[in-house]
Amino acid sequence: MEKCIRCGYVSEHLYKECPFCGNSYVNNICGYPTKIRETWWSNVVPNTHMARTSLPSDNKTISQPNSSDEKYQAVNHEEVSKKKLSKMAILVAVCLIVLGIIFIPKISRRINQGKQGSNYDVHNSQTTQYATAVPIVETTAAPTIEPTIAVDPVESQYQQACLYFEQGLYDQALQMFTSLNDYKDSITWSAICEEAIKEDQYNNAVSLFEQGMYEDAYLAFTALGNYLDSEVYSKEADLHTGVWLESEYRECDAYGKVEYFEKTTYDDNMRRKTWQYGSGSKTEEKWEYNYSVSDDYYSEAYVYGQNQWGSLEKWWFAVNTFDKNNNPQKTSFYDVDTNAIGNFYWMYTFDSKSRMTSEKYYESGSLQYTKYWKYDDRFDGYVEEKQTDGDGNIVYWSVIDYDEAGLEIMEKLLDAKGAIAVYTKFDYDNSDHIIGWNSFNADGSKRYTAIYEYDTYGNLTRISRYSASGELLNTYEYAYVHFSTR
Repeated sequence: MEKCIRCGYVSEHLYKECPFCGNSYVNNICGYPTKIRETWWSNVVPNTHMARTSLPSDNKTISQPNSSDEKYQAVNHEEVSKKKLSKMAILVAVCLIVLGIIFIPKISRRINQGKQGSNYDVHNSQTTQYATAVPIVETTAAPTIEPTIAVDPVESQYQQACLYFEQGLYDQALQMFTSLNDYKDSITWSAICEEAIKEDQYNNAVSLFEQGMYEDAYLAFTALGNYLDSEVYSKEADLHTGVWLESEYRECDAYGKVEYFEKTTYDDNMRRKTWQYGSGSKTEEKWEYNYSVSDDYYSEAYVYGQNQWGSLEKWWFAVNTFDKNNNPQKTSFYDVDTNAIGNFYWMYTFDSKSRMTSEKYYESGSLQYTKYWKYDDRFDGYVEEKQTDGDGNIVYWSVIDYDEAGLEIMEKLLDAKGAIAVYTKFDYDNSDHIIGWNSFNADGSKRYTAIYEYDTYGNLTRISRYSASGELLNTYEYAYVHFSTR
């Protein structure tokens, strides 16, 4: 039984609101007075309606329909049910629309982010805020669909190879395109990478050649085979690095007559094999060298000289003794016939970098002269050379000045007191070859001028010396015979 606390209507059915006046019951059937509800549960109250009940909220009275009018109650019950269902349908529709407005844009963004490789959580804090803003509807929540973006590893490798090529990393790009075989246009790209690599190697080889690094240039051009003019460059670089078979130095007068000459032959390691000197066309002395300890200094040498008939014959057998760093300490001479030791010899000293610092020459145990050299670690050559006689008197004193690049720019000849007697200034081309020098007296007046000439391989071929007035005085000529050891 159910009783409305407003109009007093009693019904056998359980409603959430009164079918007569529409008043909502509290907690479904809690509108009953406690006494009546207990009576109902104990079946004391008969199945009749009260005729009239005073409303607790006002003094109005409402006519109660007769309990025998079942048609009236059925109609009212149906109308109430329809109203409730209509309200619930509207409420559900509104909730679904709100949820659609909230979640459809977020799901769309989620899919787009998944395509770009992002991985965001659809259910963030904003979703919770939106959810609390709408009525609670007891529905089964649809599972969240996490979009899966398939990444093709082959396509990814292809794109990476293209990126390497754009960055100029042709070796890496070639390796990746080659491993892709015939995927898309990978074969074409492989050929393009190979051409780009060869072009880079060729340009690097040309740069080495232009910088005078002929050995490295030769190797680089040889590796390129017949690419462009690599074979031509390779031969040119080989000639630059090829050893000298023979060289000759001649001092000539203004008319070209040879006044003094030196001739040198070389072995495959560019070590002196023979050396001779003379005047005119006649050899006065000749040396033949053997090497067993050091490549820079001979171990033994035979010395030939002119006899009374003008022909050469063996005079001496020279032997070098070496220190622990393979630097010679002493050169001794022996008679080739009697093996008797000669009465003359040389003594040497070296610094920690194997640079000769002194040379002393003795005859019959008496010191004849001493040469000294000083060095600056910033430069390749010596910075000072001095020679004294057996008594220690200065007979020659030279000081060399260098620029920051290590090129010799001035040589000063000093007198015994250290004052400048003569000085010479050197000029260079863009390849750091000496192209000439000018010699001056201490007062600055010009003494001589020299002009240097070179062959196509950068070898010095001639020095022409002129007076202050421009008159040719003499020439120094250099001749070479090249051959390749490759």
